[in-house]
Amino acid sequence: MRRRSLAPARRMGGLATLATVLGLLALAAWAAAASHRAVVSELRAAASHLRAAEAFEAAQSGLEFTLALLHAGPVDATCQPAPGSALAPSLAESLVHAAAELGCQRLDEGWACRCPQPGAAEQAATAAAVAPGFRVEVMRVGTSDALRLRATGRGSGGAALATVSVLVAPQPGTSAPPWRQVPGSWRDF
Repeated sequence: MRRRSLAPARRMGGLATLATVLGLLALAAWAAAASHRAVVSELRAAASHLRAAEAFEAAQSGLEFTLALLHAGPVDATCQPAPGSALAPSLAESLVHAAAELGCQRLDEGWACRCPQPGAAEQAATAAAVAPGFRVEVMRVGTSDALRLRATGRGSGGAALATVSVLVAPQPGTSAPPWRQVPGSWRDF
């Protein structure tokens, strides 16, 4: 009896194995690419969330900074206590008659702040718009002593902005106004 050769069957089995392995390899490559895309998307979302949180915290810091300055005595153009100027008006007294803007930016060498000065023209920004920091607009509310503080915070890279607004007024029944937030006036934009 003659033996039949099994070579064609082995060859067909080898081709099927090769096709199966290549198909599984392609499926694994597709799964790895999809997984990589999801990870990159998550990283971008986390970075965006971080910048937004930085911006919101900067805006809140701007409100707190401004409230502290309203309680302080006279300050210079860099928002530092003005030495030897006991007769100079405080920031609160300077803001009674005009709207103003103040702000701080975080630079490599430290914080750079600017405060309005009575009778001085509006000052230029202290740094590029990509530095993290805040800007606070101080506006009078009608004819009352109340002030609207509108703080805009900027996160790293300048991409994220957050704005918070609050109404503050002098404490009633005091001669020197300790400023306080008017209840229910906190707004996030």
